[in-house]
Amino acid sequence: MACCGERVEDWLCFAVAASGRVRIDLLVERRGGIVRHLRLSRQPGAEWGLVLSGQAPGTCKHRCIFCFVDQLPEQGLRPDLYVRDDDILHSFYYGNFVSLDPGQAAVA
Repeated sequence: MACCGERVEDWLCFAVAASGRVRIDLLVERRGGIVRHLRLSRQPGAEWGLVLSGQAPGTCKHRCIFCFVDQLPEQGLRPDLYVRDDDILHSFYYGNFVSLDPGQAAVA
C-alpha cells in the first residue's frame, strides 16, 4: 500500500503519511494482484474512516508485579491508559505503556 507516494507498511505508517492532510491518494493491492487507486478527502480534524488490519492492540497476558496498568487508580484516567497493551505501535501512537517482555525488547 502507498499513501501520497510513501510506502505504507502498517497502520502507524499510514497515520504518519496522512497526518495533517485533507486529501490523500492511496494505492491498494487487493488479492489476486489487483491494484486500486483511491483518492480520499475529509474535513480538517476528522478521521479518515478507515480501519486497517493490525490496528487493534495486542493484549499483554503477563502478570508482571511491576505492571504500570496495575498501579494506576481504578478510575479517573483516560480509558486508553487501562489497556494492557503489548503492542509497540499502539503504545507509541496512543501513549500507553509497553511491557518489558524480552520478546518485545528486541523490537524496540
